[in-house]
Amino acid sequence: MAQDSQKATVTGGFKIEDIQNIIKDAEVLVVDKLSMIKNKSQDEVNIGDMFDMQWMMNKFSQLSEMSSSVLSACHQVIASLNRNLKG
Repeated sequence: MAQDSQKATVTGGFKIEDIQNIIKDAEVLVVDKLSMIKNKSQDEVNIGDMFDMQWMMNKFSQLSEMSSSVLSACHQVIASLNRNLKG
């Protein structure tokens, strides 16, 4: 019975490690793309590579902002609960 309650807790929320893994995966993609562009000569880099890099950086930025917003919201909820318990 104790295992069932633990499973409900895990599936009822989210794990911060999942968000961290998503950001790490996006970082790997960006670093790989940068390495590919760096290894090309100036004549081989095309506009498609640059647009792809811009798209990846935009996505990476949005993922970073999302994780910051989620953590901030969690902090605010905990602080609010704490205030309400004191009052």
